[in-house]
Amino acid sequence: MNTPLDPLSLWTTSFVKEAILNFVADVTNEHHADFVPAADRIAVFDNDGTLWVEKPLLAELTFIKEQLQFKRGKTDGERLSFFEKLKDVCEDAAQTLLSEAKDLAEDLLDGVTIHEYEQAVKEWISQALHPRFKQPYTSLTYSPMQQVLRLFQQHQFQCFIVSGGSTDFIRPWSGPIYQIDKPNVIGSSLRTKLVEKNKRLHLEYMPIPFYFDNGAAKVRSIARLIGKQPIAAFGNSSGDIEMLRYTRQAPRSLACLIHHTDNEREYAYSPDSSLHFGKDTLEYAKEGDWEVVNMKLHWLEVFGQPQRG
Repeated sequence: MNTPLDPLSLWTTSFVKEAILNFVADVTNEHHADFVPAADRIAVFDNDGTLWVEKPLLAELTFIKEQLQFKRGKTDGERLSFFEKLKDVCEDAAQTLLSEAKDLAEDLLDGVTIHEYEQAVKEWISQALHPRFKQPYTSLTYSPMQQVLRLFQQHQFQCFIVSGGSTDFIRPWSGPIYQIDKPNVIGSSLRTKLVEKNKRLHLEYMPIPFYFDNGAAKVRSIARLIGKQPIAAFGNSSGDIEMLRYTRQAPRSLACLIHHTDNEREYAYSPDSSLHFGKDTLEYAKEGDWEVVNMKLHWLEVFGQPQRG
């Protein structure tokens, strides 16, 4: 039964909720065999589809699309078709589209500094509305997952976002929305170069991919930038398989797969993209003893209040 003191009050009573609460209780109890010191309590979270809405098109891709329209005055049909492709296959097929992405990056980022890009993101995110829910994207974070973040942060977990989205898109707003500071945001990135303008040094983008943070790359970035084994991980797609598997190898760990099953309050779709080949992500969840969060069954609300679209 949920009570006012229940830290996961937006979750229905279930084995999943129990698993999360028991995990936190065990690893933070210094008298328990599974106790983990605060310095080693590392939790990693995918962003799109795990912490906030990712349909019908990723917020970052919507931002890029609108920036191109503004910069060019219009977006030609060829570029629109690129976005339609990414809409359906933005995970597994993304690397096959890098040449087109390079052209887009040249159009959008030629001569742009990271500070200028950050300001553009801040301006856009403050006013952009989701096409279905007609609310700001930052209002469409999942309330139950916000509770998980608060629960972990209150118990001295170091929480990191490990996303296929770009670091520079997420960092401008991750602090006020998730209480996750910029250094704890790990994502995809482009190369930069140091330039001097008006006797001041600036980092300017180059239209060359530096790192695509998806799949196995998420584990590599965790090892390189965090340097510690995560003991908790949350993801929602095939791009999170390796991160969830890697986390589950810790002696006491929690791996949760967010399964989108609620077409009325949000969207219903598979954790695997249309071009996914190999074992189904839900099979990995079963074999790896991950917790599968059924959005329709396990969440009392999705975005702070029941949504109707």
